[in-house]
Amino acid sequence: MKSELDSNTLLAIKPQFLAIVNLCIATIAFSIGFLLKDFWYISIITFLLAALWIVAAIRSWLWVPTVIFLSHVLMAGAGFFWSIDAPWLIIGVLCALFSWDLYSLDIRFKTAGEVAPESKITVKHIRRLALTGGLGILLVIVTFAIKLEIKFGWLIGLGLIVAIGLSYVINHLLRTRQ
Repeated sequence: MKSELDSNTLLAIKPQFLAIVNLCIATIAFSIGFLLKDFWYISIITFLLAALWIVAAIRSWLWVPTVIFLSHVLMAGAGFFWSIDAPWLIIGVLCALFSWDLYSLDIRFKTAGEVAPESKITVKHIRRLALTGGLGILLVIVTFAIKLEIKFGWLIGLGLIVAIGLSYVINHLLRTRQ
């Protein structure tokens, strides 16, 4: 039994299905987080946004998922301001990001015409997305575990250094893999 994702299993999964699954997880995470602090109306808004996303996917309204993803990001920012438990917000934003990314991948496949081999591209994309999400969650856990007081300017500088370093590592890994 393999411990990593089996390529044959991933070949059968479509990006649109994974986008909907991640949208559902994001909606549930946001709803739980806001309901725990008695912001029930925000929970209703998250379900309405998810329904709008699904209608937009059916009707091929390409701009709606981007607006909804930005709404999720704003919702998470407001949630931090209103002292909503951070894990619910982080899971919600991360799954909303995955959903938006997978929906965009599916749209690119549909508009590109014939893509050879689409399934292998999907498998690579899902693996990279899982790696990025795993690293993001790991960084969040480390951030909550370590209590440091850093001024905002230093924090922006460190964030830029991390982003540049991470892009360098990813580019290096991609070059050595080919």
